[in-house]
Amino acid sequence: MQVAKKKNLVFVCSDSCQNNCVYCLTKEPWRDKLFKMATITNTKLILKYIKIFSKYTNEVTLTGFEPTLNKDIFKILSFAVKNGIDYISLHTNGVLLDESYIKKLLKYKKYLKIFPSLPSANKGLYKKITRSNNFNRSFNAIKLLQMNDFLFFVEIVISSLNVKDLENTLNKLNQLGVRRIIFIHVITYKKKYNIKYSNFLSFLDDAVSEFPEMRFQLYEMPPCVLQKYPNLKKIRLNKCATNNELNIGERICIAKDQYKPISCRKILKCCVGCKFLRFKQCSGVGRVYFDLFGDDEFKNIEIKNLG
Repeated sequence: MQVAKKKNLVFVCSDSCQNNCVYCLTKEPWRDKLFKMATITNTKLILKYIKIFSKYTNEVTLTGFEPTLNKDIFKILSFAVKNGIDYISLHTNGVLLDESYIKKLLKYKKYLKIFPSLPSANKGLYKKITRSNNFNRSFNAIKLLQMNDFLFFVEIVISSLNVKDLENTLNKLNQLGVRRIIFIHVITYKKKYNIKYSNFLSFLDDAVSEFPEMRFQLYEMPPCVLQKYPNLKKIRLNKCATNNELNIGERICIAKDQYKPISCRKILKCCVGCKFLRFKQCSGVGRVYFDLFGDDEFKNIEIKNLG
């Protein structure tokens, strides 16, 4: 199988996590089976696929559940670098990233992009969302990454629980000198944690002006709903992940006919002729979103502005 150089080789390399976030997608009944099937914790198998696909790609993502719980994580990093992988993304809750762990990561600093997650900078709210007592460890990990000048992006999943605390979180991160933030919008089967785009986009639009030193990215948000927010139209939208990723575990499941990918996205009138959709830069909008909130936000969108 030949893979374009721009493809990102993805490994779900751990099947456990120290947190138990209320909106975690791995807890969804239909996704739980897929995540478990797509997880590869066998180090020999991970190294095998890195060696095979390093001929076609120079980018690897290590994710989980929580990838730092994989006892061979540094062996994987070392092997990837030796096999010509120039870019390694590490998605983590930061719980294990203490001084000794950071010291080990320094060896791979020039190859790493680290994505620590932080649902809130409020200790009580963090505990409520993650159902854990790991706030101090997670927040300290971000401090250490900043002190050691790593390239990192703090990921904030937006939900009904933390939307009113976003300004506080940004203030505290700004005080640390953090400059890169990724806002993620997800739809979970637990309806009470979901939030409508219009209920938080005005805040994000103001945040771009309020925190000019920070660089924001949006993930899982369609460009069309950003039209009326002048500041948001200027910031970077992450491309639809599935168009740029080769999830090895998932592909193995498909090959074995254990999983058939289905489209859960809804195509709207404004999607026709949209350049973002044409160039696969739109994550789309899930059908579940429309079941929850309707399509009012997508009416009166001028297609010419999206073409």
